[in-house]
Amino acid sequence: MSIRKILAVTVCALLLAAATVSAQEKAETTPGAASLQATTLEGFGARLTIELPPLEYCQLGRFSTKSEGNDFGFVGNTFSSGDARDALYIGISCEENAAFSKDGNTINQLSDYAHNFISTIPASNSAPRIIREYLLPQDKHPAWMISLSYNGGAARRDFLFIADEGRIWRISILCHAPGAQQERRIDTILTSVKLSSAEATEPRVHTDGIQPVEFTKRAAENGDASSPALSTTTLRDRGSALTMQLPTSGVPFSVDTSRTEGTFFTSNRFSHDDTPLALSAVLIHTPDTDAGQTSGSMEERLNEQTALLTQGILTSPQGSEKKILRDDVQSQNGCPARQLTVQAHYQGQNIITEILLIRGKTDTWIAELTFYAEDTVLAELVPVLLSSIKIGA
Repeated sequence: MSIRKILAVTVCALLLAAATVSAQEKAETTPGAASLQATTLEGFGARLTIELPPLEYCQLGRFSTKSEGNDFGFVGNTFSSGDARDALYIGISCEENAAFSKDGNTINQLSDYAHNFISTIPASNSAPRIIREYLLPQDKHPAWMISLSYNGGAARRDFLFIADEGRIWRISILCHAPGAQQERRIDTILTSVKLSSAEATEPRVHTDGIQPVEFTKRAAENGDASSPALSTTTLRDRGSALTMQLPTSGVPFSVDTSRTEGTFFTSNRFSHDDTPLALSAVLIHTPDTDAGQTSGSMEERLNEQTALLTQGILTSPQGSEKKILRDDVQSQNGCPARQLTVQAHYQGQNIITEILLIRGKTDTWIAELTFYAEDTVLAELVPVLLSSIKIGA
């Protein structure tokens, strides 16, 4: 079995699939005007008002699996120029938190909460660096600001955590092209926040002025509604099966059995509310074909295959500036597994591929999900999809 040969074909297929999906869904837009407009997010008796640039896309959600409380929020992005680097990616959430209902040192509690949250953010190819951090009261409410710099200043993410009565508000702004003008704009946005009570019980968001091009609202009973609806997908090949959660797709996976080394299942036709997602999937099943392949432990075989896979990625002619951002050893539903995060540059875009290799007793499944690096919704969703994978007979 040639894992190197499989990987060369796979990387090519993934990059081309992602490019195809993006080309289908990308529409020409004009950058947002300099003026800000009021956006109000409210629900369960709480309200936040903030001045934001015009949003191209905005999606409201309920976050019922993240805690036992009535949590809600929204994600969105501003208009951008052609390369999308000047867009701001904004997320606002409201989380019930009993710690802020009690008397005590709210500032220390807020600082601890902020640092704990920052520590859970997945690292990229370089660990984020805190470039500023301080107490920043907002509308007479304690608030903690933390700004992170990524990759030597190539990207920046600002967080504002605001303590409310029995709740905490979290605002996140991600920028891929930080500069003095963008930084001043972000500061203006974050210091415009006002909190108040509201009669609204169900979460809702209202934007003055220019409305988002696409606005969807979905109250999810199981999961983060800012992410696409998921369905269970099962793929079977030669006595083995892989089951995982994936966004909805109107067409089945393509199946290629022409290669004796493995069976390829591919799809780039995922969507949410009839809107294409820039996500491509390649799932590969590679059964052991001779006794020599079963020698050694399952972990040893997995390590050998991962090494060959990694070499194939870095030497493939497809794409440039390829980097292995992560290589984690883990267990996936009782099976040895390795998770890789790969970054590559393709046709002027930064591509991220999340890869999970799972080793069975006599076979290996490889799941690869590819998306554009600036897609923050998919960046959060893809690890959830990979964590749902189970293999068996």
